[in-house]
Amino acid sequence: MKRFTAWLLVLVMLLGSALACAPKAQTSEPAQVVEQATAAPTAKSTAVPTEEPTEIPTEEPTATPEPTPEPTSTPEPTPALPPQEAFEQFDHDFFIEYVTTDLTTLKQFVKNPEALGIDINDVEITLGSFSKEDDEETRQWYQEKLDQLRAIDRSQLTEAQQMAYDVIERECVQTIESAKFYGCYEPLRIIVGVQTNLPLEFWFFDINNKWDAEAYLKLLADVPRFYADLLEYEKYRAEMGLFMTEDSLCGTDKSVMKDLDSIIEARDSIFLIKTFNDAVDKLTDITPEEAADLKARNLSLLTNEFYQAHVDLKAGLEELKPYCRKVIGAKKCGNDLYYDYYTFTLETLCNDGKTPSEIAELLMNQVGKSADDYFGAQKALGDAPDFNHINVTMGSIEDNVNYLHEILDPILPEIPEVNVVYQNVPEELSDMLSPAAYLNPSFDDWQNNLIILNKPETDDNILSTLAHEGFNGHLYQFIYHRSMPGLSWSQQMLESTCYAEGWSQESERLLARYAKGAQNPNYLMALHANDQYSLELVAYASVVVNLYDYTQTQCVNYFKRLGITEKGARDIYQFSVDNPFYYMNYAYSYARLQDIYDTAKQKLGKAFDEKAFFKAYLDCGPAPFDLIDARIDAWVAEQK
Repeated sequence: MKRFTAWLLVLVMLLGSALACAPKAQTSEPAQVVEQATAAPTAKSTAVPTEEPTEIPTEEPTATPEPTPEPTSTPEPTPALPPQEAFEQFDHDFFIEYVTTDLTTLKQFVKNPEALGIDINDVEITLGSFSKEDDEETRQWYQEKLDQLRAIDRSQLTEAQQMAYDVIERECVQTIESAKFYGCYEPLRIIVGVQTNLPLEFWFFDINNKWDAEAYLKLLADVPRFYADLLEYEKYRAEMGLFMTEDSLCGTDKSVMKDLDSIIEARDSIFLIKTFNDAVDKLTDITPEEAADLKARNLSLLTNEFYQAHVDLKAGLEELKPYCRKVIGAKKCGNDLYYDYYTFTLETLCNDGKTPSEIAELLMNQVGKSADDYFGAQKALGDAPDFNHINVTMGSIEDNVNYLHEILDPILPEIPEVNVVYQNVPEELSDMLSPAAYLNPSFDDWQNNLIILNKPETDDNILSTLAHEGFNGHLYQFIYHRSMPGLSWSQQMLESTCYAEGWSQESERLLARYAKGAQNPNYLMALHANDQYSLELVAYASVVVNLYDYTQTQCVNYFKRLGITEKGARDIYQFSVDNPFYYMNYAYSYARLQDIYDTAKQKLGKAFDEKAFFKAYLDCGPAPFDLIDARIDAWVAEQK
């Protein structure tokens, strides 16, 4: 299983994800890195509606349903182990096999493999593959795991084990089903594409000894092969009629070509020269001569093979320009497979057991709620807030973090203290990435955490950025789960970007609700509601453009009625075609978490305890929203 596992900078830069070899299906997006979303393509000053949106599609998309895969063979039972012990063994084996599929995956999840009985010399050093053969190998691995899992009697497991069982089972089923969509997934995308994630993968690569340094150089030498494989995959997509649009390839704003140019132009001064040299200087198991040799080889690889691989990829993509598809949605493009792929990916990304119509309805309900939040805050302010001169900060990074602790710690369950390092994004990547990102911590070293910031000195809302990425957003949620006794490592490892972003968006809302002192809560709520309104609208646009055949003219006219400028509306349409799922993680997860929160609060009335609710929600562990919803319903019943 050698599929590329890109570290998807999940919205708010990273985050959705973390992209890979074995276990991750090509159509799914892991969340090793959680990032902050870049601003939606609607201008802040025009995002507030002038009329209440009411249009919701009623016609259900006609994607061809697929039956749940049945086990291909009956696995041998393990009589010696009762169900609970059998599941513990399965959970351990699933985790170990997943993380050891290749070195980059292992490095993302494990700090000290030897302590887990992993021989690092047995782990393949590769960037992965986009081949159909490796895709099939991945499918077979998941089928094998599904057969093993279903041999365990779920009814005899503990409640926590049953949740983990359900999470793993759903991941296996979805990945197996995704195999039929080979070629539909686009790895080269603005903000979160392979071309932006690959340099980050080398930047984040942990070099602790000579072996690590040699492995790093081997991976660097693998870039030409990897990019050649990627180009072949893009040619395959072009033959299918699914190659990216011209705007995505070489548009005047952000584009794949511009991302590649940023790396090409930095040939002799690329940041990876310094980061590798700094890492080598800290090694204690090499001689000065060996250090000099490592540095020289890194410099040669970067300025020759790495550089040329980007040049060749760019040239190959330019040759495919005549195959750029039109700027039209999935339904109108005339490719039934891609239409089914969009439907499948929408449903699996939201991971909630809901149909596209139900997803669209929930998004639009949240649009209305965000509009209400905005107008309520505006009324309290006495005038429309000024979003042209935003200055939401308490000063330094430390001052902002201390403020977040002061106002949010009292309302959230306690987590252990951890170490946090803040690093700035290298100049070559600053135009490619979102405002910030949180690098998910390894399972055996979660006490040490990294947040990367993209030109924080220019971030006029750094307080909200830190609330999203750190305290009390992504960092808080991951530390809560990493430190939670007995929570399945496999369940945590399979955490979706959508789940992670829901909590971080909620953290921004909590900041607005509980702000005090130098920060005006009404202004912060207006700012948050305006941004969330934009996210929900753009996510909704993706559904109607791709599944309900909204033309560009219809889309522009509709969004203009909601206060969006014509340019903003056209940008929304373009983005819905080029990067249809980017904002969905942020929009749907927030809408769903608000739905669960509001329902619990309404049922409990005065007995509702917000801190207890957050504990009940987090104690479920990362999971599909429908599974969490059922657990919260049970929790609500216990409170009455």
